[in-house]
Amino acid sequence: MSLKKLPPPDAVDVSIDLPVSGYIPSDYVGDMRAKIDLYRRLGRAIRETHLTDFRAELIDRFGPIPEPVENMLTLQQIRIDAHRRHLLGIRVETEYLVFKSASQRSLQILQKETNGRMRLVDANTGYLPLEEIGRPERLVAKLQSLLAQKS
Repeated sequence: MSLKKLPPPDAVDVSIDLPVSGYIPSDYVGDMRAKIDLYRRLGRAIRETHLTDFRAELIDRFGPIPEPVENMLTLQQIRIDAHRRHLLGIRVETEYLVFKSASQRSLQILQKETNGRMRLVDANTGYLPLEEIGRPERLVAKLQSLLAQKS
C-alpha cells in the first residue's frame, strides 16, 4: 500500500554485488567534478526513461559509451527493475544468485518465474542456481531478462 500524497523516491536503494565492474573512466570524463555529478545523477535515476535520457546526454557530451560506463548503466537498470519487484539486494554467492527481499510474495513470484528453480530459504531470501559461472555478461543478461518480466 502506498500513500498518494508522498513524493516519489529520489533513489532506488538496492544492493547489487555482481562480478561486473561499472565506473566512469578518466579518459571518458576527465573532470572530477563532472564525474561526481554524473555518479550522483545516475544514482537518482529511478525510471528507465531517466536512464535513456542520461545515456543520450553522455553520448552527446562525451562521445561513444565505453564498456565500464555501459556496465554502470546496466547495473542501474537492474537496480530499478529489482526495486520495482521489492527486492533489497542481489549478490552472487558460490554457485547461486541470492535475492533479498522485504516481501515474501516478491520472492514467490520470482520462484514461479524461474519454474521453481529458485529455492526460498526463508521469508526474505531466495537462491537461484547459476549455470553461467565465469561468464559475467551472460549472468547479467539472464538477470536483466528475469527482472524485466512482468510480475
